[in-house]
Amino acid sequence: MPVESLKLKSLELGNTKLQTLNLRVCRNLETLNIDQCEDLVELDMPVESLMLKSLHLGNTKLKTLNLKGYRNLERLEIEQCEDLVELDMPVECLMLERFHLSNTKLKTLNLKGYRNLERLEIEQCEDLVELDMPVESLMLKTLHLRTPKLKTLNLKGARNLEKLDVEQCEDLVELDIPVESSLMLKRLHLGNAKFKTLNLKGCRNLETLDLEKCEDLVELHMPVESLMLKTLHLCTPKLKTLNLKGARNLEKLDVEQCENLVELNLPIESLELKRLSLQCCKLKTIDLGLTPILDRLDIKDCNNLIEIHAPIGCLKQIVHITLSGCVRFKPFSVNPWFPDFGSSAELHLIARSLDICPLHPDNNLPKFQFECIYKERLPTSSTGNLEKLLSFGLCACTDLVTFSESICGLQCLGKLTLVGSISDVPNNLDQLECLEELTFSSTIIKHLPDGICMLKHLKVLQLKSCWLLEQLPEDLGRLECLEELYLTECIFLRHIPGSICEMKRLKCFHLPYCVLVEKLPEEIGQLKCLKELNIEGTGINHLPPSIFQLKGLLIDGSRWRLESYGFTSVFDRSTYTSYCYI
Repeated sequence: MPVESLKLKSLELGNTKLQTLNLRVCRNLETLNIDQCEDLVELDMPVESLMLKSLHLGNTKLKTLNLKGYRNLERLEIEQCEDLVELDMPVECLMLERFHLSNTKLKTLNLKGYRNLERLEIEQCEDLVELDMPVESLMLKTLHLRTPKLKTLNLKGARNLEKLDVEQCEDLVELDIPVESSLMLKRLHLGNAKFKTLNLKGCRNLETLDLEKCEDLVELHMPVESLMLKTLHLCTPKLKTLNLKGARNLEKLDVEQCENLVELNLPIESLELKRLSLQCCKLKTIDLGLTPILDRLDIKDCNNLIEIHAPIGCLKQIVHITLSGCVRFKPFSVNPWFPDFGSSAELHLIARSLDICPLHPDNNLPKFQFECIYKERLPTSSTGNLEKLLSFGLCACTDLVTFSESICGLQCLGKLTLVGSISDVPNNLDQLECLEELTFSSTIIKHLPDGICMLKHLKVLQLKSCWLLEQLPEDLGRLECLEELYLTECIFLRHIPGSICEMKRLKCFHLPYCVLVEKLPEEIGQLKCLKELNIEGTGINHLPPSIFQLKGLLIDGSRWRLESYGFTSVFDRSTYTSYCYI
């Protein structure tokens, strides 16, 4: 540089291979920006420079930096200087407003004389073990730290701090913040710290609180009243209780991996809570009656959860529910319908029998675990079905009478599917006045209740692999709107009631592999709408003469069986299946 560079006020260097830079004569420099000078190992600065206001150093190999004479610095940024081990700062620097430090090897940093600092960011300084803050930092509004070896942090003088972000401070065991005067603090994020207690009683204006992987935290003191708190995220495995009674305006609560949390106290009325997420905690009960505008509910792996209290109407705003990992449901999911679907709801239940209920091992009631999929147009639901399903209970012990009443009490249900270890069909199915499709699959039921014949709007009835089913209701023909009847692999079924010939709208009648069925009703020819008949694998040796009145009827079966009926034009679908037309 020139011997005298008194007029130079701004210097910017980037992507050079300079190894040394002498700026001793540049005493009036105001802005210095050196970036991506990866070979720079020596920087000679003036001993004193009262004019320099902004200094940025990035990606250099400097080991030391002397800024003692730079008392009027306003902005200082040192980043990616991974060899920097010594930084000499002025004892007092009242003009410095913003200081950013990252990826250095500094072990100590003394900022006691920096009382007007407004923003401090220290990131990836993995050797920093000591940070001295001013006794009083009334101007400090934002502090971000990512310093794995820092053990203590004293912020008692930072009474006007608005945003505090401390993460990956894995050795931090002590955090001192103003107990009664943190009225300005709006956002607090603490991650991977080791402190055991956190006192936030004075943080009455906090809007966002995020405690992530604070694995040693056992005590959290919240303000008596937190009217500004809108978002709270906790991941604190050792925390046992959480008191949020004063957080009446909370909008989002996310509690995960709180493996010892047994008590959660919400406000008497959480009028603003829209999202509630609970994962891996030990809560036994949840009261959704306190959250009237909830639109998203996620509960995962809360194995101790026994009861969800959900009064009718409390989920009228809900658009998403996921419930999994509890004893009762694995999982319970709600899928909003697409706009082109009708207004009726759907329920699909897959039941698995359990030997024991982990929550009530001595209970004698039957034990079931369900996979539940419920579909309904949301959030305009007014049926109360979700509340009924969630309030049924979450342990495996199942009172079958109560279970039957819960299912049959659902409103506007258009489709019901029951699969698995279900031994009894709900007795009051006739209460499901809107039901159009009913399916039983792989159940162990032996008969269908007569009430099923009262489903005046039923269009589809399916019985799939119900191996123990022995008989159908004699009045099945009262299902006057039925269009499709499927009896698949009902291997103990022997008799098809003659009343089915009264189903004037029946289009499809399938009974493949009902091996003990030997004949069809003689008046089957009355089914003028019948288009498909599948008798593959049955014991039917002859067809009723009336069936030949159904011109165009498609019959599925084995080739040899169809030919034994006298059909000559038989076509193959596959090696084992053929078809013909009347």
